[in-house]
Amino acid sequence: MYNRLMAPLGLAVIFAVSCDIEGYGQNPSDAPRSAVSPDAELPALVRSAADGYVQPDETELARRLGELRQALDRLERYLAPAGANGQAWKRFLLVNEVTAELDRGLQADLSVLETAARRYRGGHAGLELPRFSQAGEALRSYIDTAALVRSKEAHSQFQTAIEQLAGGLEEYDATGSSEALDKAAEAVAWLARYRQAPGIVQAVRGRFSRPNLYARVSRELLDAAIARPVDETAPVRDVILGTRVSGTGRTVGQVAIRLLPSRDTALFETEMRGTNYARTVGRNGPARIHSSAQTRIYGRKRFVLDGQGMRAYPASASATTQSTVRGISSTKRGLVDCLVKRVARKRVGEQKALSERIAARHAEQRFNARFESQAGGLLARVNDRIQGRDRHPLLRRGPTGDQIRFSTTEDELRVTAIEQPGGRLAAAQAPPDVAVPASLSVRMHESFFNNLAEEIFAGQTLDQAQAERLALDVLGSIPAELRDSEREEAWSITFASRRPISVLIHENTVSITVRGQRYTSGRRQYSGMNVTARYELARREPGMTAARQGELEIFPPGFVPGSGRRLALRQQTLRNLLKHRFEGVFPPEIVSEGLELPGQAARAGRLELRQLTAEDGWLSVAWQQASGSRLAAAR
Repeated sequence: MYNRLMAPLGLAVIFAVSCDIEGYGQNPSDAPRSAVSPDAELPALVRSAADGYVQPDETELARRLGELRQALDRLERYLAPAGANGQAWKRFLLVNEVTAELDRGLQADLSVLETAARRYRGGHAGLELPRFSQAGEALRSYIDTAALVRSKEAHSQFQTAIEQLAGGLEEYDATGSSEALDKAAEAVAWLARYRQAPGIVQAVRGRFSRPNLYARVSRELLDAAIARPVDETAPVRDVILGTRVSGTGRTVGQVAIRLLPSRDTALFETEMRGTNYARTVGRNGPARIHSSAQTRIYGRKRFVLDGQGMRAYPASASATTQSTVRGISSTKRGLVDCLVKRVARKRVGEQKALSERIAARHAEQRFNARFESQAGGLLARVNDRIQGRDRHPLLRRGPTGDQIRFSTTEDELRVTAIEQPGGRLAAAQAPPDVAVPASLSVRMHESFFNNLAEEIFAGQTLDQAQAERLALDVLGSIPAELRDSEREEAWSITFASRRPISVLIHENTVSITVRGQRYTSGRRQYSGMNVTARYELARREPGMTAARQGELEIFPPGFVPGSGRRLALRQQTLRNLLKHRFEGVFPPEIVSEGLELPGQAARAGRLELRQLTAEDGWLSVAWQQASGSRLAAAR
């Protein structure tokens, strides 16, 4: 009974966070959508900082170097007691190589330091610990400062970033163009990385700091996934007033979930109402008391869900027992048998009310103990999910649970989210409304995906085995297009350090670009190439379709089709290889008629896709339980 009670709840909650939704401390209620009023002063403010470039000198570099050496020293002292494992960490993080390069001063090879810096962001379990994260941050700071000190073009790059930011903001205010906002975001990221114009970065981020992902799960959908009848038979073992009781009990009842209104956390309770029907024999000396009993029990446990994880209040149960003596026997014979039965009948009558109260209290204790035991497994699974311990190593590089925001009303579970690391931009306005009744809805701004993709994939190398493992961890299966046949050679992609995967959302169109700075196929290596697919969204009963517009666009970075420039033979070879590979990833047409939830949540039945729209940088998807599905199953 208890496994059935806890497992579906876990599926529902894990489902709510299974896309690694990360939230932000804003009001979880969706604010009414309003157009973003152009801020004419902001571009002017940005341009006014064009002469504000701050060139770090060797004194600043020496300060960063001191901070880095201290962080590395703390890390080494932390790893020293770990023996062979500590030495393995040092080798992986290239601590000796980094130290050797630092000793070279301005002649240090920054590419070696960059390799080490990427490893600190590799997502492996343990790298989130303070000693590692502090060393990684100090290394990143030193590299960026050294790059400016050694660069002859840093000042002009700063001015370019300022103008790109101002122009992108003006274009966005005039047209709402996703491309314009993307240009502005790229410029802000450069300024933030190199600690330039912090006031400008703060002002721009302040404007583009709304949550960029919203998700809602209806109470009906949670009910359908979780609510169920209970009908279980189990042995009875107890001791009441010195009498050993044994027999068989059958519990019949109902499991349900109840949402509680809460603005700052998600609050909900699991409830079980049922009756246990037991037939037992009580043994006390030579006496045998044959009884039947009905125990009505109501139990509940309250859970709190926020960005730090899930916590629970102690389980609480109440029970009442009514018993009937069906007969009394003894192991003796003759007059002793009659005496034993007479005494037993008297004591049973005298102690019946007290025995029933004790039996009820024991039932409550058993319920609470089992409920607490099963809740522990649920809490561990959900907290691992939120805090990233069970994520694929690459996904651990994404946002942390410190940012998550849940809330509940009586009717739905809500998640608001923002993904805005570093100097990147989030949404400038609230999302469009969901235009249809929905059991489950997700509204994602392009900045959520773009920022998350950059956090996870920038500069990373993904080979065939890693891609298959990532797909298995995220999707639960490996898509056929990621599998190589025996005749095909193994491949890898090294993503660009900026905008490795980007999405642009226009009016009912979605463009996806994958930027690779290096590819391999077998033993052959190829230079950078970008792959772009453009889809148009349309309604097609009983679902939606995304139709690819034309062929995949596969060109080197900076290549302008129709400019008269021709691809080299090696580039053409790579282009053909990528076309073969990405045709499966970005097929000519994607048709969706619905969604089936994983595991036991599939009890909710198929969800029909009711809305798939793209506008103003927002992708809105909504599903509704199919007619005839098990809405709030077996209430």
